[in-house]
Amino acid sequence: MARISHPIRSQTERIRRREHFRTLSILCFPAPGVLASEVLTPIEPKLIALKKSLPPGYQLQIGGEKAKQVDGFTNLAVVLLISLVGIYLALLVQSNNAVKPLLVFAAAPYGAIGALIALAIMGTPFGFMAFLGVVPVFYSIFVLDLKWIKWETKGDGEQAAEAEPTT
Repeated sequence: MARISHPIRSQTERIRRREHFRTLSILCFPAPGVLASEVLTPIEPKLIALKKSLPPGYQLQIGGEKAKQVDGFTNLAVVLLISLVGIYLALLVQSNNAVKPLLVFAAAPYGAIGALIALAIMGTPFGFMAFLGVVPVFYSIFVLDLKWIKWETKGDGEQAAEAEPTT
């Protein structure tokens, strides 16, 4: 106990509340050079088990970097959905057909697998910057697939091999 930097003192404390609920906050800061996620990862299963064992009316919330990460990925999912709708609309305008962009979207899993493998090889987490790099790759795949579909289905009496790819 002598090594603890703050001695235990008895004092009258006011009840802290967050969003009208009584709150007990436990704070910690990782040692210099250690990421917060590295500290949280080993104890997270125990915290989840503790959260499940709490009696009704009690709850456990993990804040800090983890809460910001979850919030950031929620926002990223919204941006991804908006991007996919925008890409679909762009392909719809280019192809003048509602089905062809859906065929083009069938190639997306291959691009996603390739992007995730590349991120894993580089040891890079899928964050906002990776997202900014992956979306243009998907769009390029979509545009090239759309050009291929147009080239394959070019009509007007031309042979498919003679048709000129267009945008």
